[in-house]
Amino acid sequence: MEPLVVVIQGQQFKLNNINDLIASIFGKGYFDLSQEERLKVRYEKSYAISQFHKYLPIINTDKGTYGENFEIVSEDYDFENGFIIDDDYSYILSLCKINSFMLLEIRNSNIFTGLIDKKDIEGDYVVINHFAKDLLEELYN
Repeated sequence: MEPLVVVIQGQQFKLNNINDLIASIFGKGYFDLSQEERLKVRYEKSYAISQFHKYLPIINTDKGTYGENFEIVSEDYDFENGFIIDDDYSYILSLCKINSFMLLEIRNSNIFTGLIDKKDIEGDYVVINHFAKDLLEELYN
């Protein structure tokens, strides 16, 4: 059984690992890019999402808040309400936080759920969207 399931517009996609999830979001060529090029790809994708969500702030916690054209407009940022693009993991959790898709993880795989106390969760899958904010906060605290 594949450990990750993405649900978009009623369609399910089963994935074997986080790299398959990343490739499905950014394309297979993404892995051939430098870290700075990957950051720019994450920015470009999140910029479109930001416009759709009436200017959802795009954040790199090391640099600040992005404006247009991949430029930092402020060193300050609103962590709770922003779309974090520091790395692939934070980007995916930000997608979950704003419910761009539903991400489920098999209960015992610990790709995203390693920090979650799962003893009270019923069923075979954990809905990552329900924990995205908490996971981001845990990751950055």
